[in-house]
Amino acid sequence: MTDPEARRLLGLTGTAGWLLVRRIGGIAAIPALGKKLDIGLTDQVNWHILIKDISQGEVLFESLPNELFHPASMIKIPLAIAALQILEEMGYNIADFTNMGYEGRTFDQLFSAMVVVSEELASEQLLDFVRENSNEVDAIRDLGLIDTRFEPRSTTAFDLGIVLEGLYTQQYLSEGFNSYLLDLMSVQTENDSQYLGAVKQNFPQIVLYNKRGLLLSPTIVSDMGIMNVDGEVYTIIVSGTPKKGMSVTYEDIEEALEDFANRFVQYALSE
Repeated sequence: MTDPEARRLLGLTGTAGWLLVRRIGGIAAIPALGKKLDIGLTDQVNWHILIKDISQGEVLFESLPNELFHPASMIKIPLAIAALQILEEMGYNIADFTNMGYEGRTFDQLFSAMVVVSEELASEQLLDFVRENSNEVDAIRDLGLIDTRFEPRSTTAFDLGIVLEGLYTQQYLSEGFNSYLLDLMSVQTENDSQYLGAVKQNFPQIVLYNKRGLLLSPTIVSDMGIMNVDGEVYTIIVSGTPKKGMSVTYEDIEEALEDFANRFVQYALSE
């Protein structure tokens, strides 16, 4: 099922219930990719995952794609797009970002701090900028998102998939503004060998534009990105948080996430 609106309602009965559909053939009928990726996903963790092959328009793997969760710093990408849309509507160009700004910093400093460094103050300031110049709810709806909130932070893997695909296909921004944000997402920092970035150690040919998310209380380990594997482009959202009562650690979730990412790339390269 590829229709976005239909996928949002997948499984809902309309009477506060959930329709359970069992796969014909049981475990033996699970697609090979699902079997391969499920191996490393510990069942002590709630996983919110969505992988889509943009080139083919096909969802390849998902786990709780429509369930709300805290996205940690991944929310900074839709926030950046909303702020960039406002600046573009105001008539700014990228060259203005180094000499025009807000709250004592240039826009280039603010976007770099938020996207590259993941600074919370820059996020708060850019959210204030969005609120001063737009209706926050309308700004989110303009991105095509139904279940996302900037504050308190909340979203779904489905919504984040819409954001990444819209960024890749330039649905939100002009080419210059779009490239500006993708360039920020591709900047390498000392921690970029973790999470989805771990695949580049084993597969250096991979092109990745991503944004990690991390909280220690409650524990949230997540990453999302646009990944080019030998010309095939995928959007990937992976977020894990311990199930209630489970003692799984940050390190356990990080290891599982990285194993998941490496298994996916192995699959993609074999296709």
